[in-house]
Amino acid sequence: MIKLHAVINIKNFNIIDHSITDEYTNDAMEGINIIRRIKNRINKLYSDKGIITKLFAMS
Repeated sequence: MIKLHAVINIKNFNIIDHSITDEYTNDAMEGINIIRRIKNRINKLYSDKGIITKLFAMS
């Protein structure tokens, strides 16, 4: 099984960045990896609780 992780611009639905991982990859950590790659291109982020919780724990 594979998983698609994506960051999407909610105004025009363009994919800003993505990754494809296996079923064993931690979703929150992969989301954080994507956010790190695009942090200079985003103003606001909406996410699920897992990613937000990990971001606060890491800061």
